[in-house]
Amino acid sequence: MLYHPFCIFADFESLTEKVSGTLPSATTSFTADLERHKAVSYSIIATVAEDKLIFHEFYVGESAIANFFETLKYLSDRLMKKMHRIMPLVPRPDDCYDPLICHICKKKFLPGEIRVRDHAHWGTGRINGLAHQVCNLNYRATYFIPVIIHNSRNYDNHLILKNIPPNIAKCIEIIPVNMEKFTMFSLDYLKFLDSYQFLDAFIET
Repeated sequence: MLYHPFCIFADFESLTEKVSGTLPSATTSFTADLERHKAVSYSIIATVAEDKLIFHEFYVGESAIANFFETLKYLSDRLMKKMHRIMPLVPRPDDCYDPLICHICKKKFLPGEIRVRDHAHWGTGRINGLAHQVCNLNYRATYFIPVIIHNSRNYDNHLILKNIPPNIAKCIEIIPVNMEKFTMFSLDYLKFLDSYQFLDAFIET
């Protein structure tokens, strides 16, 4: 498995505020907004593949969503620059790998097959092991940054998408479940995912 080098985690807290206005009718049934959920704070952290914390910010204020996107833009630009900076291959005396087996597909090399040294493009530049040339070419990095928000499909996504700043992204993609819920949406190279979907049981269990 090719581990992603960076991951962003975030969470919002909100309050309800009354919606002022005149009710449509006193004699017939109707639907009217009485309260509106408003994001008032957020916490955001970024980690590397080894689960080391590299960024943390907590914000409380009126413009929580706007500030969240400003922070996200600043942070993601820095991380994307690091992802595009490919480390050179650095052989080391303590490198240890099997010369007979491809470390990607775990199959033995056959006579005549081209073998290459696969190395960590991010971070250390160390040799991961020998690999088939085809395996190494298909073992490509994907240049995006996951933004993980717990239960975002049912709640946080509504706060974000209803208050998304204009011109925040050139490309917006959405994978819907229905008209109200989204499995995933992306803003350029940021992919917003719901961690709740990756659990195989309830948190209480």
